[in-house]
Amino acid sequence: MNTINVKFLGIPSITIDNKRIDFPFSKAECIFYLLLYEKVVSREMLSTLLWGDMDEQSAKKNLRNAIYIIRKQTSDDIIISPKRSIIQLNEKYIIESDIDLINNFKPCSSLSKTTIESFLNCYKGSFLEELTLKSNPEYVEWIDSINIKLNT
Repeated sequence: MNTINVKFLGIPSITIDNKRIDFPFSKAECIFYLLLYEKVVSREMLSTLLWGDMDEQSAKKNLRNAIYIIRKQTSDDIIISPKRSIIQLNEKYIIESDIDLINNFKPCSSLSKTTIESFLNCYKGSFLEELTLKSNPEYVEWIDSINIKLNT
């Protein structure tokens, strides 16, 4: 199985099998982070979040192109579409993230110093801190809603 390591908090980053993934277009990168966080997303939601100001046909075309870029930078089978209206990450990929480490942290006396340091290091910055699309208020609102959830 392939492992995807994701850092959502602070400066975001993605590695697959210890190889850092970089994207030539920020919207493709934003879609991939959204998929990594949500796991399953409707095409309509993605189109609205990233191309809400465009006509539907252009938005769908841009989404297809972004998915192509994601597959090109990662793997052809990383994104699947079990239904035409839905896209999701292929379940053969194991996703490990700082958010998961925080959510699954169980404090007890038998924790190692390394485990505690790893947990504390997750809290450096806000959700997708430097990955914003200022021209897309819907996407910024999605990031803000996650930040609110994480801080409660």
